[in-house]
Amino acid sequence: MTGNTEVIKLMVKNDQTIPDDTRKEILDVLSRQGRGRRPRLINRRQVAELLGGISTKTVDRYIQQGLIREIRFTSRRIRFDEAEILRLAREGVGHE
Repeated sequence: MTGNTEVIKLMVKNDQTIPDDTRKEILDVLSRQGRGRRPRLINRRQVAELLGGISTKTVDRYIQQGLIREIRFTSRRIRFDEAEILRLAREGVGHE
């Protein structure tokens, strides 16, 4: 799997059609995979459930405020690292 990850990293680094911030997020996720941690990616609805049943609109506000980091594959396909969301759920949002 490591060889495939390196090939994907190289492709992402050289693909000028990928926005810089998206490229960085993808490379971050791939780097974590190389360290033995494979993030479980979840969708917006699952984030809302894990954060106590908040609305998906509140999830969107948390993203805009920088409280939640999204991993954007396309304009409509957005995922989140479950471990980061669980940590946020344990520690709290911090601005309330």
